Amino acid sequence: MRASHGSSRRGNRPSSAWFALFGVAAVLGVVIATLVLSGQDGVTPPSTGDALSWATLARVKHLRASGRIEHRFDKTIASLDGTIVQLSGFMIPYDLEATHARFLLAASPRTCFGCWIPGPEGRVEIIAASPFGDTYDRIVVSGRFSVLRDGSESLYYRITDAVRVAEKRG
Repeated sequence: MRASHGSSRRGNRPSSAWFALFGVAAVLGVVIATLVLSGQDGVTPPSTGDALSWATLARVKHLRASGRIEHRFDKTIASLDGTIVQLSGFMIPYDLEATHARFLLAASPRTCFGCWIPGPEGRVEIIAASPFGDTYDRIVVSGRFSVLRDGSESLYYRITDAVRVAEKRG
């Protein structure tokens, strides 16, 4: 007869400790996403003066209508369509060149994959008036803001004729 050496009738079922660990990880993920959207995580750039904030850009609802997903933008976002705005963020280039006339501006740096805001509201396509040098640093751009209402799942916003703005030092 073999000794049981502490085995239980549970067999190979996961213990409650694993469920607790997964619960903590889920809560931590929600907290990090909330901090990123609010600009209080130490990575996401805060709003610079009258600059557009990432929290404002996140105010979009996704509704299913007529078999497709429609995006409903907050009144604040809709009112900015066609206006000149400033946005602070991090460059995500489309290519490996030294300069970029077209790139994404993201709420989080490209080196922080765990910090990225999931979804199109966490990035804005930038079409520059003249190419920007590649950088991992936070930048501020100014240009004409567009809300892309074509139902695209990959981009909601674009800034055209963008120029780099010197950050205010306080």
